[in-house]
Amino acid sequence: MLGLFLTYLLLYKYLALFLLVAVAALGVPLPASMLLVAAGAFAVQGYFDIKFVLLAAFLGCVLGDSVGYGLSSRYGQAVLIRIGLGRIFRSRRYLAIEKIFDMHSGKIIFLSRFLVSSVGPAVNVLSGIAWIKARRFYLAMISGEAVYVLMYCTVGYVLGSEWEEIINILENLGVIIGLSVLLGLGLIYYQWRRMKNKRLKRNQSPMIKGNKKVA
Repeated sequence: MLGLFLTYLLLYKYLALFLLVAVAALGVPLPASMLLVAAGAFAVQGYFDIKFVLLAAFLGCVLGDSVGYGLSSRYGQAVLIRIGLGRIFRSRRYLAIEKIFDMHSGKIIFLSRFLVSSVGPAVNVLSGIAWIKARRFYLAMISGEAVYVLMYCTVGYVLGSEWEEIINILENLGVIIGLSVLLGLGLIYYQWRRMKNKRLKRNQSPMIKGNKKVA
């Protein structure tokens, strides 16, 4: 599959790079990071101009993120309510997550661009549904995407002759990071459930003692 996208990249150059990273930013599972490394490597080999590579990739990422955030902020809650999931927004769990996300939204949006880029599209949607202010979202998103594009393209440009080995490493690293994220989320959920059960037990203890006294 990666070979097919590399063929498109070599044939249609900057337009292909722009469109592929934009679609990937919308949540379609495309190997955007690997394409950035490859584009950087092709630039050092003379096929591309590194300035246009950086510009096309950056604009594509910003476009995809903007569309995801814009659609979810305008239609996200309405769609979920329409399909019968409106009660989610009244649940304590959602309100707690929304509060934490609102407090740290800038850092989460920024870091999800390049540190765990696979969750970036989900963060865009959550930002829209939670109605994170546009100024905060775009400031964090644009700065994060600049780091993301510059980092991966530079890796390919500096280590151009070894770009295929780098891509293999990135593939394995992506799997490891994905599993680590899932494990981390599972541990956070487990800890949250454990603390919730402890609070319930503490709240129930005075009631039990009071009932015994009445008896």
